[in-house]
Amino acid sequence: MQQVKERSTMVYKSLNELKSISREKMLGKYGTAVGAFLFMRGLLWLVTDLCRSVANPTGIIFLAILFILALIEGVFVYGEQGIYMKIASGQQARMNDMFMVFKGDADKAIFARFLWILIIYVPLTVSGMALYYAYKAQSMLILGAILVAAILLVAMAYLLITYSQVLLVMHDFPQMKVIDSFKRSRLIMKGRKLDFFKVFVSFIPLHMLGILSFMAGELFVHPYYKLTVTEFYFDTVKAPVEAAMPNGFDAVA
Repeated sequence: MQQVKERSTMVYKSLNELKSISREKMLGKYGTAVGAFLFMRGLLWLVTDLCRSVANPTGIIFLAILFILALIEGVFVYGEQGIYMKIASGQQARMNDMFMVFKGDADKAIFARFLWILIIYVPLTVSGMALYYAYKAQSMLILGAILVAAILLVAMAYLLITYSQVLLVMHDFPQMKVIDSFKRSRLIMKGRKLDFFKVFVSFIPLHMLGILSFMAGELFVHPYYKLTVTEFYFDTVKAPVEAAMPNGFDAVA
């Protein structure tokens, strides 16, 4: 446990430094990143639109289809992350890197996505149901429902930050089991949750501008954000942790 405490003395790059590094590394790489983004979103949009035309958008079958598509999306999100890992590492990234996952890691990507869906949708579903039934009952239960919803949403945000590094860990340690990747993400984020939250919040205005520009700006904001998050991972793990923990993570696992 002593090695974990040593992390608090490490000097990490500032938010501005991470963004500056990301902007520099993205120069000349936007074509690949934007192409991957458009392919992934475009394919999912087309499939979703096709399913909407043949199934009742409010029916159980359509919801089941959306769930399956969300799992499949995890495969492409995993592949896309590989592109940013290469860019951050100074390697040549190509569009076909998105499909490397199909050579053996698709099942792991889908399982990781399933766990992420549970983290997101379980709190949202329970919160929504609590608010709905409290409203329908027209009673003071609405105050309790609001409190429950608030607690669940805070818990969801905490878990999303805690396990925000899972895909990066999976790329860094391809032989690792998915559950172990979640555990390692939790270890990585000890003492860095607030820093990651600052990264996320700092991009909200840019994402809003990207959306308001009819998504045109998002084509550039999304890669910028993804690479900054990747740089955050490398800053947290590659240099500081290796310096503080000569024997690696296994020393504190």
